Amino acid sequence: MRKIEKLTALNDEQRKKIYALAKQFAKKEHIYFKLDANILEDEQNKLVSHFLLMKNDRLQSYMLASSYSGNELEITLLGGTESNISDFFQLAISEARERSLNKVMFITDSNDTLTVTNFKNNLLEYDFSEYRLVLNPEKKPSVISSSVTLRQANITDEKQINALDFDGFGEVTQIREIDLQNILLAEVNGEIVGKIWLGESADSLGLFGFVVSAAERGKGYGRNMLAQIINDKLATGLKNIYLEVALINPSALKLYEECGFEKEATFDYYKLNVEQ
Repeated sequence: MRKIEKLTALNDEQRKKIYALAKQFAKKEHIYFKLDANILEDEQNKLVSHFLLMKNDRLQSYMLASSYSGNELEITLLGGTESNISDFFQLAISEARERSLNKVMFITDSNDTLTVTNFKNNLLEYDFSEYRLVLNPEKKPSVISSSVTLRQANITDEKQINALDFDGFGEVTQIREIDLQNILLAEVNGEIVGKIWLGESADSLGLFGFVVSAAERGKGYGRNMLAQIINDKLATGLKNIYLEVALINPSALKLYEECGFEKEATFDYYKLNVEQ
């Protein structure tokens, strides 16, 4: 029997099925998906909904819907087919309306021709693209002695975190108190100069929301932040470290490549305005 379940949290078995399906596409078709392990393993995140298409207890497709910033809903569809993409498409629109959001942003690997064609047929407008980069441990950056220190964020840092996000991305990301344990702040002489969000699971680490304040760029602070984090994590035995960077940000791409990251996939973003 075929059915689509909507969940606010996943159990271990469901997560295993999602990871296995993603690995299957990566291995057989070289198609990758924007799946943050930190989100998949969070059991109390009201900003996220999970949609699982099951048939006889087997996961056929999965859709992740999240809304962390602005007025948009981000959608990642894993395992879409000609027969079910339209179903997920309508579910995404309904989810946006339920949350009173007026824009849906659909994310897909540029190699996923079936999904890209479907988006275009539904008159979705292409918005931008980003590279998914993975670390080559053999090219890890050297830790350069500097005055940059890293510490975990706390509730008193929220205003400065918001300022950094707006400075770097032009928008503010919703932050729950529980999220602060995953955010590292960089300080120089006691002043916050940058931040980064760590999305860590048992076997991978995603680096998100990385920004150095405009007034402090060009001083090597960002490079030192990345070097410290990468070397600390590699020392624990973790080897799968990844991040995403917009194609229109060549300076950031250059920094990441100099720190040992290599291109794995290109994610395209298509947007749809939703009437409430």
